[in-house]
Amino acid sequence: MARTLPFVAVALVGALVPRLASGEGLRMSLHDALVAGAAKGPGVAVALAPRAANERARDASRALLVSPPTLTVSAGPRFGAGTTLDLQVGAYVPIMLRDVSGSRRGVAEASARVTAEDVERARGDAALRAGLAWSRAMEATRILEIRKATLGRAEELVTLARRRVGAGVGRPSEIALAEGERAYAATSVLDGEGLLVDALVELRVASSLAPGEDVSPAGELARELPAVYAKAHAPSGATVSDSPGVRLAAASEARARAQVALTHATEGPQLSVGGMFAREGDGSTIALGSVMVPLPFVDPAAFDRSRAEADALAANAEKGRVRAELDARLSLVLHEMDHTREVRDKFEREVLPPLREALRQSLVEVSAGTTDIGPSVVARQRLLTAEEAAVRASAEVVRADLRYLHVTGKLASEAR
Repeated sequence: MARTLPFVAVALVGALVPRLASGEGLRMSLHDALVAGAAKGPGVAVALAPRAANERARDASRALLVSPPTLTVSAGPRFGAGTTLDLQVGAYVPIMLRDVSGSRRGVAEASARVTAEDVERARGDAALRAGLAWSRAMEATRILEIRKATLGRAEELVTLARRRVGAGVGRPSEIALAEGERAYAATSVLDGEGLLVDALVELRVASSLAPGEDVSPAGELARELPAVYAKAHAPSGATVSDSPGVRLAAASEARARAQVALTHATEGPQLSVGGMFAREGDGSTIALGSVMVPLPFVDPAAFDRSRAEADALAANAEKGRVRAELDARLSLVLHEMDHTREVRDKFEREVLPPLREALRQSLVEVSAGTTDIGPSVVARQRLLTAEEAAVRASAEVVRADLRYLHVTGKLASEAR
């Protein structure tokens, strides 16, 4: 009974995990994942949120008047020569001496650019997350396939061990060893099912799919993004100049500079032009025009302008920090692109072929009765480890390529 428990568990998990890698439901390629992530992945809606407000600010910046005109009305009795009523009405229009409207338009345009660059950054980040999620889902799918195939080989080994013991050429311990290997293989399948469930959950989140939507990765790890490596190592060289992070930092600095100009203009001196009409209590009327001119003794914008300049200087420093960090990340990514390919090629050319041959030969020897199942068990375990490592190495190649596209700002073109 105890020996059958792992296989019952495998059957139960297979029933509970909805059509894992079965080809049913949505089949999502790497390109599909990138497109879905860039279009509606986590963070994109947040970056898009300020757009409407930016448009309203742009429209408001075109207003002819910056400050509203004022109307004053004064009325009251005059005492001494009989009680009479005095009435005064005045209207005044403030005129800014600095270009407030132009500065407002500058801030509105700069804010719109910041939002646009932030949207591109969010789309790139979301596409990267979806691409990485696809690579991990495909990695988990391939590892699960390997473990299921290994379970099949372990079943064959149990049959072979029983046949040897029944024929009197094998020791009873061989059956126990083979059954232990079969149970371990079945448990590995269970673990692989769990890894795939985790990977598919992340793929759904990154692609903005419903939590219960059936999805499985489609494609081959070894065939994705074939031209990226050549482009990354082209004579023109890789650069982060087009990275959304660099462009966003530059746009943020420009907005901070525009805010300095707006503060300087808004809190600057202003004229006030208007007129007054008065009717005095004796019946006489007075009409006066007036101009109020500020005296140049104080710069009212000095304090707030200095605070805005501090923000602009910080934004400029942040732009340099972002560029330096992305340059360092690009250097690391270029190394990863070379290193991951070297590891993958080592597995495919030098590790897997002899291990597969070793397992084949050991099974032939066991069938011929020239050796026990021990070498076959060792060969099977070593081959399983190597095959899973080879899959992970191929997935790391894809992930390195995705990170290169992300850091250089080229991932958006892959998501179209």
